[in-house]
Amino acid sequence: VVTRVNGAGLWVQVHGELWRARCQERVNIGDEIVVQGLQGLVLQVKVTLPGEKA
Repeated sequence: VVTRVNGAGLWVQVHGELWRARCQERVNIGDEIVVQGLQGLVLQVKVTLPGEKA
């Protein structure tokens, strides 16, 4: 779940942990995401569409 979007970047919550993230799409707070990869300590994520399995 996207928890914060600001000039410092994107933050998501995954299994109760907060992670910095990057996403190619526009995201909003509360959006559901799926993790596609990890680069250092930054998650590569994508927004899931309604009805899409994460």
